[in-house]
Amino acid sequence: MSSTSRSSVFYSYEFGCSSASEDTSQMFRVNTTLSSRTVDLPPEIWFDIFDFATHIPGVLTLNNITELEAYGEDEDGIILHDLYHESMHVKLAISRVSRSWRRIVTPLLFQCILIRSGPHARAISDAFTYFRSHQAYEDFAGRWVKRIELSVEDDYWEQDSLLSLANILDCTPNLTTFSDLHSMARVPEGFATQEVVRNLYSLCEKGNLKRLEWSGPTYFPLGDLLYGAKSSLEVLMTKQLSEKSVSLPKLQTLVLRNATSADRIDLSELGSPKLFSLMTFSESSEILNPLSPSSPQLISQYSVFPSLKHLHCVLSPNNNPSELLQRISSLESLTLDFCRQVQPRNLNKYSIRLPNMQKIVLQRFPSLQSRNDQHNDPQSLRSSYEFLLNLIDRKNNPSLKAIGFQISRSYGDEDDYITTDDVATRDGFWEAFISQCNKQNIKLEASVGAVDHVLANWYPFHLGLLPQNLLIQ
Repeated sequence: MSSTSRSSVFYSYEFGCSSASEDTSQMFRVNTTLSSRTVDLPPEIWFDIFDFATHIPGVLTLNNITELEAYGEDEDGIILHDLYHESMHVKLAISRVSRSWRRIVTPLLFQCILIRSGPHARAISDAFTYFRSHQAYEDFAGRWVKRIELSVEDDYWEQDSLLSLANILDCTPNLTTFSDLHSMARVPEGFATQEVVRNLYSLCEKGNLKRLEWSGPTYFPLGDLLYGAKSSLEVLMTKQLSEKSVSLPKLQTLVLRNATSADRIDLSELGSPKLFSLMTFSESSEILNPLSPSSPQLISQYSVFPSLKHLHCVLSPNNNPSELLQRISSLESLTLDFCRQVQPRNLNKYSIRLPNMQKIVLQRFPSLQSRNDQHNDPQSLRSSYEFLLNLIDRKNNPSLKAIGFQISRSYGDEDDYITTDDVATRDGFWEAFISQCNKQNIKLEASVGAVDHVLANWYPFHLGLLPQNLLIQ
């Protein structure tokens, strides 16, 4: 197998290079002949351009809270993997324009590796083994890898596939992010699995692995891996925490996903004084929800997070966040997911009064969930309006600068939103609310649809985004 064919296992096997790549490549060839000035740009500038054109929000970031939260919205990784596909097609097209462009884009070609099956892992492992023995270090493809993600659809992984994964980790010394959050494969217990974790542990000890997205086998406690991550880990996404006390002094972002009531979540066991952002994405487990009254110790636990600035949480009818939020006076941004259980008549108990709060994002807010929202009766609307007015009351939130609405896009709504200003609401509330926000310099934003949520795309809020039964047509 030639070096070129070995390289192809990273691209063609994973994404199935189609005619779209050829079309994009041809577009680049045409554009580069239009002006001789394109060849005068320094390689560093071209690299920045290529990096910008192929950027996938949230996959490598360590400290961009907006991108990390948006990344967490993609529960199954479907949108994320579509973005991988598009990004790789563009990178491949760039690499086919000229030898100089291929040299420039090579680090980006190997930056993120998505492993889809056991045979795919074995092919990548063989390629890396060949590269390591035939390439000088400065040309070694493994040194460019920053992220490895398992998105395995195989029902079961063989031991040799796991050993191949362990070898891939050994060949990628600069890896900063490892993820198996969206993998469906069952991983067997045994030597090969231990070898994978041992290599991850080694990357942690060297201070390289800074972000871990771990679903992981339950028989291998996450705590054993986190013990080696004390000096490096800054971002942790998981649905399980260690049953043992673990110190992660550099941890800045903790994302808790899709745990069941059987999963042990005890924030008091997490020694992370620098924790900046805590995000939970679960409406089925009150154990996960930091606003849950089912764990009386939760309120006192937040005293160990003096640096907490951002909180994302899912509300339920049994949760009253007021007492907890008053104890986290350091919060500057808050995302509240009202899920499907919160009734508008109960909104009055979710009072938000925080002196340093600058931005509040409302997900699945009653009366804005869809055009056929059942909560658009007069009494429900009145409760929703009172909640919003309390948010912008300067006595409650004197530092508030922005409110964001994440609005679901119903099936068939793709082009059905009204974009003109020539609309009015039936009761006049929203016009008055927008006017009041403008007077107080509070920006209103909207993110419409799952794709915009994951890409963290925000636009000015306008009346055309409201359900039609609130508008005068």
